[in-house]
Amino acid sequence: MATKYERWETLGGSDYFGIYENYWEAQSFTPSITHILTSIKLLGYVYGGYTVGEITVSIRAVDGSNLPTGDDLSVGTYNGNTIGGTDEWFEIPMSPISLFAGTEYAIVIRVVGPDDLKLRYNIGYASGQESYSTDSGANWGHTGAGNRDIHFQEWGNPTSNYLWIEGTNLRYFDEDGSKKAAGDPMCYEDTVVSHEDKVVYS
Repeated sequence: MATKYERWETLGGSDYFGIYENYWEAQSFTPSITHILTSIKLLGYVYGGYTVGEITVSIRAVDGSNLPTGDDLSVGTYNGNTIGGTDEWFEIPMSPISLFAGTEYAIVIRVVGPDDLKLRYNIGYASGQESYSTDSGANWGHTGAGNRDIHFQEWGNPTSNYLWIEGTNLRYFDEDGSKKAAGDPMCYEDTVVSHEDKVVYS
């Protein structure tokens, strides 16, 4: 069973960011516990009859201004055309990555369709900051008028009991959060779960 780690769920008002084509949004966050990311949940809606297509969510590092930088560290996709016309939490499965306590990361969100995905936000998240790009992630800036934080939930598993199949290889994270491959020494004294949250060893 996955655990909800970092989150911003404090609702207030009814304000939304629109995401479409070249207009991307991002929300940085700082985990308080080292763990393995498995999914991201976002809160939003799509106008009836609108087409947003595939939603891509990724994790990136941030620079000294809390803006996304570098390549995607983890990626997941979601069919945006299944999202309804009223607020709902939708979950994007992510490729596994170890997130370290005290390190800031950015959730980067983009869509391919011509119509916009509406994501809800509220001011007040203390461990990160919203940002946006109007050129498909080439350049980033912060929205004015305060820290407008996108609602999110970040789900995962403890680092020391997580393994998965990657191609033909068995991969796992050691207790220090480092990624290991087939052939590396492997010893566990606790329950091991798969990427689908199924117990494979106990």
